[in-house]
Amino acid sequence: MNTREWEKSLEKNNLIRKYKDVINGLKHVFDQGIPQHVIGEEHWYSPPNQKSAELSQKEIEENFVKELKVKQLYDSFTFEETKHRIGPSDTNILAVLMIRTFDDKVKINTTVAFGCIAGCGTFGIVTDAWQDILLKEFDLMNIFRWVDDALFLKETETTLNMESIVNMSQGLGVKTNLKKLTEFQREQQFLGFIWNGVERTVRLPDTKLQEK
Repeated sequence: MNTREWEKSLEKNNLIRKYKDVINGLKHVFDQGIPQHVIGEEHWYSPPNQKSAELSQKEIEENFVKELKVKQLYDSFTFEETKHRIGPSDTNILAVLMIRTFDDKVKINTTVAFGCIAGCGTFGIVTDAWQDILLKEFDLMNIFRWVDDALFLKETETTLNMESIVNMSQGLGVKTNLKKLTEFQREQQFLGFIWNGVERTVRLPDTKLQEK
């Protein structure tokens, strides 16, 4: 995230007081509620996996292979190697998820921040701030969000285009999948349905209707 741009945008749109915790979190840490604690003389502690994981070991390891191929997962470190790579840390500050494998090693998952409300809501306030910035900056009616998807609504007569919105988002450091980006139009697919903002109707996509 581009913290400097976040600060500038929040100040420009009179949102800095409302979202001061966002700037602090981006600079330092988002508190996930993990209390201060010690583990005695141990250098690290990794709790054992649930026994139920062994029932799905094959499927879990197959998923590891898939995620390794697309670099969503990094393989595989001993606990000592993990300590040296990451350093002394509190899990409050990590932007990754550490996974204990069946052979007692550590895989690092880099997609813990998938979507807008990752970590069971921990980072939801960041997306709230992002949405409020865009609503202040552009002539938008509303923005609807679901995990990593967003639907933008505007009046038909305005000349706003998605390129302007994407440029602003990317300036803040918010990544956008340009392959899934569509320009403003009367109908948009969102959450598996086709929404018509002019006629105010919703329907299933034609492919889904054919399946039925």
